[in-house]
Amino acid sequence: MFLWKLMHDAVPVRSVFARVLRVATPPCEICGNGTDDPVHALFMCPKAEQCWLTSSIGLRVHALPVQARLIVRMLSQHLTEPDFMKFANHMWAFWKARCKEVYEGAKINVRQVNSTAHSYTFIANLTDTVRTSLPRSTREQYETVHHISMEGNTCKMDGSYHSQGQAGWAYTLYLGQQILEYGLNSGTAASPLHAESLAMLQSLRAAIARGWDTATFLTDCQVLTAVIKGSLAADTVDWKAYTTILQVINIFKQHQGFVCCYVPRASLLDEHHLANRARIFSLNTLGYSFPSFPPI
Repeated sequence: MFLWKLMHDAVPVRSVFARVLRVATPPCEICGNGTDDPVHALFMCPKAEQCWLTSSIGLRVHALPVQARLIVRMLSQHLTEPDFMKFANHMWAFWKARCKEVYEGAKINVRQVNSTAHSYTFIANLTDTVRTSLPRSTREQYETVHHISMEGNTCKMDGSYHSQGQAGWAYTLYLGQQILEYGLNSGTAASPLHAESLAMLQSLRAAIARGWDTATFLTDCQVLTAVIKGSLAADTVDWKAYTTILQVINIFKQHQGFVCCYVPRASLLDEHHLANRARIFSLNTLGYSFPSFPPI
């Protein structure tokens, strides 16, 4: 959608507002020089130029055309599909950082823009439909998992995330088919993976509080499962969730009887709804024993 707006000269910068109001275009809100149009704001501004030069594709902006739609067209033709995805994600990350400086006064951090763009690309490559970043053996393992037998101690969990940072997460503890307790919590998270990590951390603490030595933890987050199992290095995932993921990994290392398994979302519908409910209504209910779920 952002690329479409860029190609149609609809990115909300000062030149667009000036065109509607029929006034002269003010200078760039970041550097104070140059006309604040989409090409300058996203590519030619010194801060943008620095971000592009240090990006994963090392783009040199002075070699680009002077019109935004021509830039997008040229790059779509000359970049590979993975590199074009990196370009789009980097541009979106820079735009979000620029908006924060303009409207909130938070200065653009080049390193943070690059890290955020990398996170966007990494997560996009690990969705249910695109799993090219995972080793083939790992992908095949996930694709063959359809059902986990509910025997012994089992914990299901899920996280819910909103783009503004609001998050909710929930878990349920089972002994066989019998539900023992559920819990849900709300707060802030930096990314969807962070919300899933918080759900896993909460469920692990609940299992430990019950004195469990062995348990199977079910999640629909492939990235988190891969990191816990060692298929992916923890320092290669979303840096915003890194601290929480390290806590999760340490608990699994300390409790050898704990096992993490991936299951499709259809197996976690109750937890999914509970997590959404916790996020929307800011609910916090931990360790609540109940014979069945409350109305969702």
